[in-house]
Amino acid sequence: MNRLEQAFKAQADFFHFNVDRHEFDAIREELGLFRRTTYILLDSEGNEIRTWIGPLDEQAMGDQLTELLADYNAN
Repeated sequence: MNRLEQAFKAQADFFHFNVDRHEFDAIREELGLFRRTTYILLDSEGNEIRTWIGPLDEQAMGDQLTELLADYNAN
């Protein structure tokens, strides 16, 4: 996902959380993160736009991010 972060850094912020570490308990519960490899796209106000669970290849996620950001920016 590092390449996606670089490609979208002007349009999105990326945060990484280890669900097994206790310092992330509050955010894990708030977002419902109970599985590894969960990706959540939030808008600028913290509203959930899309969630992906499980392995996702960078190309597929990049394509979806491009589409979602285009739709979001059009509104």
